[in-house]
Amino acid sequence: MPYLAIKHAHMTFVAISLSLFVFRALLNLRGVPWRNWVWLRIVPHINDTCLFLAGVWLAVIGGFQPLDHPWLAGKLVLLPLYVVAGAKALKATHRKTQFQWTIIAICIFAAMLGLAIVKPFY
Repeated sequence: MPYLAIKHAHMTFVAISLSLFVFRALLNLRGVPWRNWVWLRIVPHINDTCLFLAGVWLAVIGGFQPLDHPWLAGKLVLLPLYVVAGAKALKATHRKTQFQWTIIAICIFAAMLGLAIVKPFY
């Protein structure tokens, strides 16, 4: 599969991932019991797995090494922080805490997106 097709698939998974996170966060903030919806518990994990695998595939076929490409290293450092912040946002019990962690997670996501677009130090 050509590099450009994988890159576009990766970008599509990024958009879906952010959309699903924001959707679940908004439902959470409104007190909607979205965890009762099986598809909303499963689909984000499938999508995020595809997102990660597409990213690894891009790095391999593009010859990107995290130590040679600081923007990639930055994304790899931010990824677990995003996962933790997102989990805290979706598991928090108080609305204020949910909102704060949601904003933190979105900011981390935006930082990863910015690194991917700008590729500083490249």
